[in-house]
Amino acid sequence: MRLNCLSCGYAVDLDNAYGDYDGQFKCVICGAVINIKTEEGKLKSASVAKAGQRPSEKRAF
Repeated sequence: MRLNCLSCGYAVDLDNAYGDYDGQFKCVICGAVINIKTEEGKLKSASVAKAGQRPSEKRAF
């Protein structure tokens, strides 16, 4: 599954660990925190986290 950062556009390939995931992802390029939800290996929603919202402990990077 591929996710493009909503802030800088950097393309990230997510592995099978994100098959069923509801949490935050931090872009390794710009540091933007993105809330993502996946089900059965497909991206269901993505949004930029609000200012001041910290990444959860479930982050990938």
